[in-house]
Amino acid sequence: MPGMDTCYIYSVGTNEIIMADQIKIFPNPARDKFEVRSAEFGIDKIELFDIMGRKVLEQEYPTNTTDAEVDISHLESGSYYCRISTLNKSITKKILIR
Repeated sequence: MPGMDTCYIYSVGTNEIIMADQIKIFPNPARDKFEVRSAEFGIDKIELFDIMGRKVLEQEYPTNTTDAEVDISHLESGSYYCRISTLNKSITKKILIR
């Protein structure tokens, strides 16, 4: 374009899509516990938030943890958001608790 000397190209969401495919939560819906498996990324921390955004659970894991079990037996049934943090990224997935 005339008068423009810089062009910016942004890629939105590419890393999140790749990461989402490599981190699995199961079973979903869950009852007393669920598992998080990471094919490639080490899991550093798992946080659970209720639908109002309040943190209801936080667990930290040793470096290079790829499988984690989360006890949710103390939580009420409902929809929650699970944030899985790795060394330099995080992904949030929805989980249902019955």
